Amino acid sequence: MELPDLSTTDFDSWKDSYREELDSVLAFQDTEYFTWLKARALIDLARRRVGDPAALTALDVGCGVGFTDRFLVDDFKTVIGVDVTDGVIQRGRR
Repeated sequence: MELPDLSTTDFDSWKDSYREELDSVLAFQDTEYFTWLKARALIDLARRRVGDPAALTALDVGCGVGFTDRFLVDDFKTVIGVDVTDGVIQRGRR
């Protein structure tokens, strides 16, 4: 599988359609449920490997519009999202 050249990829072009893009890729599973499961797995992994998530800061590298982060904020002390483009970060803040 050839990977795209990410230096020329305009990630901001997905800032308003991120959910729809996920829905099309995850047609076999409800996107909301899949994302919730992923978040629960991350919380469980943190608990088993590092400690109580309520005392931890989670760093989501490549957070996009924050779709997963909203399922993490109630369990972690702090959730910080970073991404490569301003547009998706601005959208995630909303």
